[in-house]
Amino acid sequence: MSSFLQSFFHVGFFPAFSVLNYTVSYFELISTLTGLLAVFLNARGKIINWFLGIISVVTAAILFYNAQLYADLFLQIYFVATNIYGWYLWRKNRIENIVLDVVYLTKIERRNWLMGISVAYLVLVLFISNVHILLPHYFPIPAAYPIVDSFIWVVSMAGNALSAKKKIESWYLWILVDMLAPIVYYMKDLKFIGLEYLIFLVIAAYGLVEWRKMFKVNPLNKQLS
Repeated sequence: MSSFLQSFFHVGFFPAFSVLNYTVSYFELISTLTGLLAVFLNARGKIINWFLGIISVVTAAILFYNAQLYADLFLQIYFVATNIYGWYLWRKNRIENIVLDVVYLTKIERRNWLMGISVAYLVLVLFISNVHILLPHYFPIPAAYPIVDSFIWVVSMAGNALSAKKKIESWYLWILVDMLAPIVYYMKDLKFIGLEYLIFLVIAAYGLVEWRKMFKVNPLNKQLS
């Protein structure tokens, strides 16, 4: 088993192809393709998106660990958990013949989420900015771009959680993340993943339009956006 894993990781870092002197490994290729497909299928309301999402974030976690991008690594670990939760929730509703319609957050829910995101962001910035001091054995090098990176982390966490509950606001959060992430990943020399997030931006806009349509055609929805 250990020899299989060693071979798997070894092959995963082999170059799949090169574009403009930038080499794309098999892990980066798999993470990008499955991630794009997962987001598109999420926008279409297809349950398989969660399984593809797990593949995407696991391969991304391997990349970020080897690149010493620890904040991004922690985010992928969170994504694994929320993808499993999203798959479980959507599957449970399908088995029980419960239609989980897309809905907006209530005004109280929006306020609570905004407060939660703000508090989590402040705490995370403080931690990530000082992680090399608090845990020097594991993180000997200071975090790169902790202010922006922490913002992407917290908003991504909220977006993924709201997506599992089919809240339309999740797409607004993803659009915000997808506008910032390409800049950060480009500066971190992860250009292919940065390109992936630019495509995510287009898909997120598409997902927002599609979910708003689903909401409007549902006669039971009387909430105001």
